[in-house]
Amino acid sequence: AKFELASLLAHPKTAITNIFGGSLHTIQSAGPGALRKARDIKWLKRINPKWNSLQDVEDFVVRKGVLPEFMIHELGLGKEVKGDIRGFVGELSSKINSIEKVKPSEIRTLGKKYGLADAVMSKASKFMSVPERMLRRDAFMAHYVRAWERFGGAIKDPEHPFLIEIAKKGVKATQFL
Repeated sequence: AKFELASLLAHPKTAITNIFGGSLHTIQSAGPGALRKARDIKWLKRINPKWNSLQDVEDFVVRKGVLPEFMIHELGLGKEVKGDIRGFVGELSSKINSIEKVKPSEIRTLGKKYGLADAVMSKASKFMSVPERMLRRDAFMAHYVRAWERFGGAIKDPEHPFLIEIAKKGVKATQFL
């Protein structure tokens, strides 16, 4: 059963379906124009001229704590979750913010340290996958773009808390669509 599950999750169709579904949720919540702008580095340079690539944008999203907050939110939803979720995500987020990639074995080790079950570890590992990180970045940035446009570009500081909080709230709303 574990092999079958692993082969299902490793299949390219799974990633494509995940990206398609997640993008549809973002389009439904923020609009197709906002999603298009969130992926267009030339357009995003209007907000922050320091962004030269989507990797710079992803680094910004991670620095703002978007991935860790979503992990806490999603991992803490199930009643079956026992253990120190906040401690786990706190330590995992510091690893995410470091230069090196987080390995699945490190996630399992952290989970055991904080008393979390294997089911929680597999859910947490999902956040490390390339498609999942892309979806989270795109969803956050689409809502961020909408917030920036809503203020008519009057907020010049790309790190302004209003923009960050509005974007986070928008993404959390899309999680339940």
